[in-house]
Amino acid sequence: MKPKILLALFGLLLLGFIAVALRPVPVVVALWFEGSGSGAGLGSKVQHAVLQALDYRNQTARRLVPYRYVPVVLTGLPEEAALERIRSSGAVVVLGGATSSFTGRISGLLERRGIPCISPTANSPILARSGDLLFRYTGPSGGEAAGALARLRGDFSRYVAVLDRSNPVYGVPQLAGFATGLGISPQRVLEVEGTQDLESVLGVLASGLYDGAVFFLPAFLTGVYAQRIAEVHPKMTLWTSDWGVTERSAALAGPGVRNLISAVFFPPRFPDPNHPFLVFLGRRYSAVLDPSVLDPGYGAVALLDGAVQLGGSTSKGVLRGLQALQYVEGLTGTFPVDAAGDVQLPLVPVTLRGGHWAPLEGQRR
Repeated sequence: MKPKILLALFGLLLLGFIAVALRPVPVVVALWFEGSGSGAGLGSKVQHAVLQALDYRNQTARRLVPYRYVPVVLTGLPEEAALERIRSSGAVVVLGGATSSFTGRISGLLERRGIPCISPTANSPILARSGDLLFRYTGPSGGEAAGALARLRGDFSRYVAVLDRSNPVYGVPQLAGFATGLGISPQRVLEVEGTQDLESVLGVLASGLYDGAVFFLPAFLTGVYAQRIAEVHPKMTLWTSDWGVTERSAALAGPGVRNLISAVFFPPRFPDPNHPFLVFLGRRYSAVLDPSVLDPGYGAVALLDGAVQLGGSTSKGVLRGLQALQYVEGLTGTFPVDAAGDVQLPLVPVTLRGGHWAPLEGQRR
C-alpha cells in the first residue's frame, strides 16, 4: 500500500478517535419534585426552571472535557419506584425537593444509597448539616431576618402565626427564627390546610386582640389569605416567608394589599435582563418564569456544573466536587458555599406594591 494511502487511513483513524474522545459524556441527572400536596405548584415550577437551566448548559457550555446532562424525571412516582428508576437509569445525582419537608424525606432516602441531592429552594435551617449528602442553593433563614426587620419597624407585637400543616419542617423553624428576630413569640399559632381554614383565621383576627399576622404558607395560599385579611383589616401588618413570595401570590393578593412584607433570598425582579441565560430563554421559550423559581433553578444547576467540573461525572465524583466547591456563580452574582454545602445568598427585604413584589423602601441588597 502506498505511503500516501497509509497516511490518509491513519489520519481518518486518528480523526475517528478524536471524534469519539470529544463526544459528550452523558451525565444522568434525576429530577424529583413534589407531585401532589401544597408544594406541588412550587415543585412543578422549580422543576421547569431546572430543566431550562440544564438545557442552557447543554446548548451553550464550552468545556475541555465535554459532557451532556440527561434529565430523568421522577416527579409523581412512588418512593420505591423513584429509587428504582434512579438505580436503573444510572443517575449520579438528584436535583429535587422544592419544599423542606419533601426535601428532608427524599434526601434521607438518597443518603442511605450514597446519592447526593441538590435542592434549589428548601430553606429550613434544620436541613443545614455538615457532612451529609444534601446541598442547597439557598440563603440563611428569612424568618429571623424578617422578624428583626419587624422589630425595627416597631408596628408588630401581638401577632398570629399561620403555618401550612403539610410542611412543618419548613414552617416550625422559620417561625422560631421570626420570633427570635422579633424578640416576641406569637400569641397564637394556627395550622391550616388549603383555603377551607381561611374563615377560621379571619374569625381569630376579628377578635381585635392582634395587630398582625405572619404566614408560612405556599404562594397560592399566601395570596388568598392576604387578600381576604386586607379586605377585612386594611391597616393590619402582614408578614410572610420567602415560600409565599412569587408572582402568583402577588397576583392573587392584588393591588389592594399594601402591608405585606417579607425577606427573601432571591431578587424580586431580575436586575440584568441581558444575562446570557435570560437571553437564551427569551429566544428558546415562549415565556420566562418569575425570579422566585428561575433564580434557584439556575443556581442549583450551577452547583451541579461546578461539581462535575471539579470532581468528574460519576456519582462519587459529583459528591467530591460538591464537597470541594467554595463559590458558585448564580444568576445574580457569585456567592460562597458554607461548611454545610449550602450557598449563602444575601437576603432582600421586599413588600407588595401595586400588585407586584418590590424591594422595601430604604432597604438595599
